[in-house]
Amino acid sequence: MSRERYPIQDGPSVPWEFMAPHEAQARKNHGQTLERLAERGGLGCAEAWVIVHGLKHMDILHEEHKRKWIELAERVNREWSIERLLAEERERVREMCDEGLSCMKDNLEVKEAEASAVTDGLYEKGRVSGLTIALGVIRGLDLTKDLAPSTEEHGKPGV
Repeated sequence: MSRERYPIQDGPSVPWEFMAPHEAQARKNHGQTLERLAERGGLGCAEAWVIVHGLKHMDILHEEHKRKWIELAERVNREWSIERLLAEERERVREMCDEGLSCMKDNLEVKEAEASAVTDGLYEKGRVSGLTIALGVIRGLDLTKDLAPSTEEHGKPGV
């Protein structure tokens, strides 16, 4: 079973990471882990709705909660897809910057060696140092930020 998507029996599945913070409520409502529930086919829309909103199983209003789950799941799936695409694009841009700056640094190091034979090389050395710092900054960017929307945003009734 794929841990990427959490199965919903009568509606759209959602990223597993969206459901994971609601493990305790799933145990309270069903006496089983999310993993076990997924192995058995997942949750119904209304069941998923009450779990992510911290409600008891007996508080289910089937049709209303099913409709609300479908709306929530569609929004979550859109946001997750957009965030993943943005993360991939940020990584691609970072790699391109890294590659470009590395090439520039290599070229300037060659020029520095040539310049130091003729002059003191201070100008070229300053440019190489600046590129070295820029490379360090780009390589140190944290492009793996949490892609999931805040569970607080989805964990309250009325979301």
